[in-house]
Amino acid sequence: MIRGLKTRSKKHENETLAERKARRELANRGKSAEDKVHDILTGWAKKNRKFDFDRLLDSRAAGRIVAAQVSDFLIFSKYKSATLEVKEIKSGLRLDRRSFPQHPRMVRREYAGCKGFVVVNVMDVETWWVARVTEMILGGVSWRLDEVGMRFDSVESAMDFVLKQTVN
Repeated sequence: MIRGLKTRSKKHENETLAERKARRELANRGKSAEDKVHDILTGWAKKNRKFDFDRLLDSRAAGRIVAAQVSDFLIFSKYKSATLEVKEIKSGLRLDRRSFPQHPRMVRREYAGCKGFVVVNVMDVETWWVARVTEMILGGVSWRLDEVGMRFDSVESAMDFVLKQTVN
């Protein structure tokens, strides 16, 4: 090895191929759902000049060189704003707090006048859930989606609900 040039970090030096694949899958978890939401937001922005959004940089995808952002998207519509976090879970209706660490920041933004939503894709039954972050108890270990959110059969209907809630 050339002095000063690292080929791998010490942390991942003895990692097996299966462990590396699992780590990559974990980093990409939720990207499919985020891409679907991004496509819908892009379509809305093209159709309506009073609508705009930003897709915020993911800290993990950026190699942790940027601070964690408040959400995946910021939405702006007719003098209103919202934060939007997109999650994907394999099965069940429970969203774990460890997979949603930005919840307290999103609640603070809600109290400051910026609505906050989490959109969750349950992959095994292909349903979408939308919950307001203020409906989710702060400090909880996890949240049952059927207790805090509304169920939708498609990403389009879930996002239509978010838009209506943001504009009103």
